[in-house]
Amino acid sequence: MVEAIGLEKITKKVKKDLNSKKDVLLFAFNATGKTRLSRQFENTNESITALYYNALIEDYFSWDNEEHTLTFTTNAWLYKFIKDEGLENDIAATFNTFTDIKIDPLIDFETGNIQFQIINEKSRKEFIKISKGEETLFKWSVFYSALKKVLDILNEKPESRSTDEYNNLKFIVLDDPISSLDEFKIYTLSMQIIEMMRFTHEKNINISFLISTHHTMFYNILYNTMKKRNKKRKIKSLFYMMIKENYNLILTSLNDQGLISYHIKSLLEIHNAFINNTIKKIHYNMFRSVLEKSSIFLGYSNWLDLFQKYENREKLSKIVNMNSHERYAELETEYLTQEQIDEFKNGFDYFIKTYKIKL
Repeated sequence: MVEAIGLEKITKKVKKDLNSKKDVLLFAFNATGKTRLSRQFENTNESITALYYNALIEDYFSWDNEEHTLTFTTNAWLYKFIKDEGLENDIAATFNTFTDIKIDPLIDFETGNIQFQIINEKSRKEFIKISKGEETLFKWSVFYSALKKVLDILNEKPESRSTDEYNNLKFIVLDDPISSLDEFKIYTLSMQIIEMMRFTHEKNINISFLISTHHTMFYNILYNTMKKRNKKRKIKSLFYMMIKENYNLILTSLNDQGLISYHIKSLLEIHNAFINNTIKKIHYNMFRSVLEKSSIFLGYSNWLDLFQKYENREKLSKIVNMNSHERYAELETEYLTQEQIDEFKNGFDYFIKTYKIKL
């Protein structure tokens, strides 16, 4: 069921839901407009009504490769808040729930520089450069620790709060905090979000959550938990999918059905795009999402394992990855070479035939 068309109307619809004390979980492929939607909740005046995690939060940080130092923008609200509240120990504890070895993030609040220290095999302290996935998890740990503190503050009586800056907070917006993570870490992060939502609602803190993602596993973990909560409690959750069609954003309801039926619709849309010669980069995103979900269902560790007998396996992997993993995909050109389209078509046909999918 179509709920809204266009970013402005979708924003209005989602805000109406959130203002009605409902949480919203939204699935959307990469380059569909998740980040643009999350930016519609940015605070436009002195009153803070939303806290959001998206690509802009990640841009508060930058690497100095020579010094193995991560620099935190010192004029960011997030930096000032963790400094004022003394949250460095909370950040380190959260970060180390994800790491295989103990890594100590050392934050210099004078400069904003952060170094990561381990005890090496010779029992000596050593500074390291963390991986891309660990960097994502550290950024999330900073935001998560700050958000937990804000919720603790709001759980106190107004006259007892250490700050009144968040008294008007209404929305928490989380846009895909799981990039570059493996399945175990996605599950751990999902549990943190679920626990945070549970705390917020059990304490009757007047805040609603908007969570958007392109990742089917992350979506399904949250979907199943929130769906069960709908039945057990009075708290209401709504489920949507946002797609791009003919340059329009379309919001459709998933409240009466799970995500899986939309994978068949995605394959059908790709099939029709081949017939009509209208293949775009969004279709690579759709296909990759279906492959990731299928590989998890069949017990494979990687979607490419679905193509074990496909002769151009590595070439297909390169083309799908190249057209579905650009960080700023919305700003990229839609130009596709005929070779890319042909290889996509061959891989698509192989998948449909091998796994006997009826379209």
